[in-house]
Amino acid sequence: MMTKVNFRAIADSSNVENVVLISGVPAAAADTLPPAI
Repeated sequence: MMTKVNFRAIADSSNVENVVLISGVPAAAADTLPPAI
């Protein structure tokens, strides 16, 4: 599922551009999401 990849990328958050590419949402929106545990 894409959501698992999204959460992993967001939780990593070392590369915001990766989050945008994977999730397809603006970096600002991805930044506001809570970290996945």
